[in-house]
Amino acid sequence: MPSIKTDAQRYPFHSFHAVEDGELEGAVLHHQSDHCILLSVAEESRVHLYWACESDIELQKALQAYIDCYQKEPVYIEFIPESFVSSLESIGFTEHSEYIDYW
Repeated sequence: MPSIKTDAQRYPFHSFHAVEDGELEGAVLHHQSDHCILLSVAEESRVHLYWACESDIELQKALQAYIDCYQKEPVYIEFIPESFVSSLESIGFTEHSEYIDYW
């Protein structure tokens, strides 16, 4: 999905900062518009969502549609700007910290 990754990086807000092409293998595109992109990759115990958008409202709409249709497992979403937090909390997301050692 290199073209989706390239398209996503054109948005002012996105979670594609350090995404390698292999990380998107098997990704499912859930939403793509002029304002937002949302795709998912199933992991062992959760679904990892990758996103790009113009505003918190656009991301909130795409996430709410995803939750309404697909959510069955815990969802992991990262690189959320501080200004987006209250918008996402309003639809049920909570902040979670996890230490990941890449060495």
